[in-house]
Amino acid sequence: VTSLFHRGLQKEIQVPYALYEETKDQSDVLSIDHECIIIHGLQDESIPFQNSVLLAERSKGVQQLILCHDDHRLHQSFHLIKQALSSFDVN
Repeated sequence: VTSLFHRGLQKEIQVPYALYEETKDQSDVLSIDHECIIIHGLQDESIPFQNSVLLAERSKGVQQLILCHDDHRLHQSFHLIKQALSSFDVN
């Protein structure tokens, strides 16, 4: 077990060391092949929005990246989520 600082919770959390080792260097190689839309808040306190920008750039499945003036929970952006879902073709 190892401790990591969780930016969203603003505290240290315990993570199994095997999980930490397995995922610590994968954020720069992750890509999405299936069609999806990414919605990310510019004031996200947990995950920097730049991560989503980079992910969208290297993922052929990302149909749209929406950056909005909101935080991690996207409470102020439900209208954007609804709009994105209504325009997304699921067939």
